[in-house]
Amino acid sequence: MQHGYCTLGPIAAGAFSQVNRARHHSSQEEVAVKTYVTAKCQRAPHLASQMKLELGVLKMLQPTRHVNIANLLELCETPQMTHAILQYCSGGSLHRRLQSNMLHRVGLGDLEAAAISPQICAERKRLG
Repeated sequence: MQHGYCTLGPIAAGAFSQVNRARHHSSQEEVAVKTYVTAKCQRAPHLASQMKLELGVLKMLQPTRHVNIANLLELCETPQMTHAILQYCSGGSLHRRLQSNMLHRVGLGDLEAAAISPQICAERKRLG
């Protein structure tokens, strides 16, 4: 990968994007890089719409710097690809956890749900 990042390995792949773990060369910060392939999105209008919507939400949330969201750090665009550089959050996503539980026909336990709920609802305290 370019733009000052070294790819460490894959995290996930979807219909129109893939996510890789990467490290910034100078700061050594680990990040998640979500890469959208422009040609693939241009061939399918629904994928282009989904990409635009997803990037719009990431940009809208960026100023909040919410502690429980993989915040957008920067956006790197080339004619072939768009790279959304996100904070790296180890441990997987809530979405993946819920999907896994659904496969086993179990929901979240009361204690786990009680621990996760405040994180979802929490607001970042404003400084100043």
